[in-house]
Amino acid sequence: MTILRTENLYKHFDGVKVAQDVNFSMASGEIRCLIGPNGAGKSTFFKLVLGEHQPSAGKIYFSDKEITKLRSFERVKQGIAVKFQVPGIFAELSVWQNMQIAVQNHLHGDSMTAAIDKALAFVRLTDKAEELAGELSHGEQQWLEIGMAVSTEPRLLLLDEPTAGMTPEETARTGEMIQALNRQGMSILAVEHDMEFVRQIAHKVTVLNFGEIFAEGTINDIEANEEVARIYLGTADDDE
Repeated sequence: MTILRTENLYKHFDGVKVAQDVNFSMASGEIRCLIGPNGAGKSTFFKLVLGEHQPSAGKIYFSDKEITKLRSFERVKQGIAVKFQVPGIFAELSVWQNMQIAVQNHLHGDSMTAAIDKALAFVRLTDKAEELAGELSHGEQQWLEIGMAVSTEPRLLLLDEPTAGMTPEETARTGEMIQALNRQGMSILAVEHDMEFVRQIAHKVTVLNFGEIFAEGTINDIEANEEVARIYLGTADDDE
């Protein structure tokens, strides 16, 4: 079953093409990593999927249902959640209160409490539930937002550079969290620059360049592709 698909997706800003004829397909239960050089269109693609941008042309499908014209909150209700690169937490509220904000429109009473407890245990922040979110370490803030994103048990989780600013140990632990979510049935699409992290988690990799899909395959396929190396991985000789 396909969980996310785009059909001839275009996005133009004042005549500048930032997404061009993107035909993307991702299977349910997959971990897909989206890579590419700066300006490749990765963030634009995420915003199109989330509904923050409307495409200039083309269609977007979630679980074979067209969502092209749905607003962002309607897409969330369909089962899409996102964790952005910069943690979108409320620094002056407690960890628990941040989690409460994330689930309050979906759950109430004992169900809400159970969902928060489960998510905090998953990201290993149970013992910091009463601490101010702003006092957490950078890695813990990233994990808190992952907890907020998964607390409503989405079918598709979008992660925008989830390991940015993390130590190697925190990065590896984040990879373990993502793999655990995937084993529970969650599909995950991650924009990431850290190739070691991509190697850890990805079932398949999509490379974007100048708003187009440049290559797709396993991480081994991508790393063996000399043209991908030339534009992104930095291992090809640009003088050849």
